[in-house]
Amino acid sequence: MIQSDIESLLKKSVLADPAFQNRKFAPSREEDRALKKEKRQHRANHLDGWYNMRKIDTKRDGCIEKDLELLQYRNFLVNDRLYRRPEKNDLPRFAEIGTVVCDELVSSRNLMKSKQGKSLYDEWMKSDKLKEIPGMVGTRDIIELGSSALSQEDLPSNLSSVISRKLPKSKATMKKKKKFNKRKLE
Repeated sequence: MIQSDIESLLKKSVLADPAFQNRKFAPSREEDRALKKEKRQHRANHLDGWYNMRKIDTKRDGCIEKDLELLQYRNFLVNDRLYRRPEKNDLPRFAEIGTVVCDELVSSRNLMKSKQGKSLYDEWMKSDKLKEIPGMVGTRDIIELGSSALSQEDLPSNLSSVISRKLPKSKATMKKKKKFNKRKLE
């Protein structure tokens, strides 16, 4: 009698219902750990305050490091414009690359040939301003000929050495030079 009552109650209960079994009220310990691990990886690779900007991945982004280096040191490369000096010498950890999406009224054929689907580094290599940099004279011609003397992979280090030669000196050395020049004039 008691056994039959227990069985009838179990048949009526919600626990025996298969729909109840399929619901997830609380995640299991393994699921909870997996969710926490996913969130941790997402926070490490994305910036929440910057619309989930992703961390730089060289496999995904191609030559983004070369583009960022050019942007960072553009004030030393282009003399006629004034840009802010870089705050740090290292490249930023997070960056995104945007693409030009043409409007329905403007076709992509109207874009300049130099801007169509190329990175900033590629545009810089094709430009004539490269010849104006002292120490980079003839580099573009060497690359186009395919000489083993200087390949495109070697350019950023060469570029940074040229930039380091053009870096402004500290204020203390500038003051010493001024004093030295005044003494010469006297």
